[in-house]
Amino acid sequence: MCIHCWRKRGKNSFELGGSWGIEPGVGSWVMLLFLFGDFWISFWGLMDQLLDIQAGDRALAWVRERGLAPEDVAAVFGASGAAKWLSICGLDAAIFGSWLQARKAPLPVFGTSIGAFKLAAAARRDAKAAIDEMAAAYVAQRYDDDVSIEAVNRETQKVLQRILPEGATEEVLAHPFFRFHCAAVRCQGLLRYENKLAQLAGFSAAFVRNAFSRAFLNAHFVRTLFHDARSDVPFSGRDGLQTERCVLSPENFREAILASASIPMVMQGVANVAGAVPGMYRDGGLLDYHPLPEFLYKSEGVILYPHFYSELVPGWLDKAWRSRRPRAEHLRDVILISPSRAFVESLPDKRIPDRNDFKRYFRRDDERMEKWQRVRVASDALGEVFLSLVSSGELASFARPFK
Repeated sequence: MCIHCWRKRGKNSFELGGSWGIEPGVGSWVMLLFLFGDFWISFWGLMDQLLDIQAGDRALAWVRERGLAPEDVAAVFGASGAAKWLSICGLDAAIFGSWLQARKAPLPVFGTSIGAFKLAAAARRDAKAAIDEMAAAYVAQRYDDDVSIEAVNRETQKVLQRILPEGATEEVLAHPFFRFHCAAVRCQGLLRYENKLAQLAGFSAAFVRNAFSRAFLNAHFVRTLFHDARSDVPFSGRDGLQTERCVLSPENFREAILASASIPMVMQGVANVAGAVPGMYRDGGLLDYHPLPEFLYKSEGVILYPHFYSELVPGWLDKAWRSRRPRAEHLRDVILISPSRAFVESLPDKRIPDRNDFKRYFRRDDERMEKWQRVRVASDALGEVFLSLVSSGELASFARPFK
């Protein structure tokens, strides 16, 4: 029997399962739910305090009129973000491992970096078990001696092996309805080389040029879209950046997904991915950090976007430029689901984990793993709330328009 119990900890402060607290600003117990033999004590008034749900005008009109069913989703996107993903792994497990399993029609999914990793796990035969395994593997990374390029490569390969053991690639590419897509960049100029100083110089040049326009990134990167051979979905470069396509196969799947996560100066790149244009491939987040459907995809229907932040940043190099955040008119079909501020403040250190934790807790991996595990467990509540909202038809009540 599984018990999730909200209990009062102080004025306007609540605690879930005795392990973490949030500041909802509301003060009454409301509902007792029995679900599938498990006994849950849920605090209904906290639902909008756990999740931040934003929707474009067309998506919001759809869910207000019809609710949201698995067959309503036209595509799902997943963002880069390394350890930040742990804050929503429970949400992803609920969406991919439970809710979407009722779907019949093909569903394109697109991600970069950790977003590509999680979507590969989601396209396994047992999606929930694969996502749980990925989260456990990510938490379990160890850097006893140094957070070096070699060490990051080694630990990333361990994570990838647990997501994609023998036979798993074939599962993903033969999934009954998921159609997997990911992106990496083929590097030009100095970023083609493994020498760290050359990469730093190339990265700096890309940063300066990007300050003037994303179009100047064509001198440094070529977006490569890796896609399921069965996919007839119109993913393409719609933002003026050079874009190539490559069909995924058992021979290149691991290379493609690893390339999608290969951060310059942090990991080695992946040279000459089978079936793609020869060259050095690196992290797809350089161009598509939080992939924008407007840049990549044109089709009718709701686009579901589980995300660890309540906003989207087009490319990694765009972080400094708030003017490049997409406006509401660019997100008309998107439903963006993210942890609320109250949820984030309830986490260890009152923040979402990030890749810098490997250095913050260097030679204190046990401490980092304990905190990350608490985040991982806490994220299950996000999935419970999502499932409750879609099953009850209340999703539209908790959604707000993009600003």
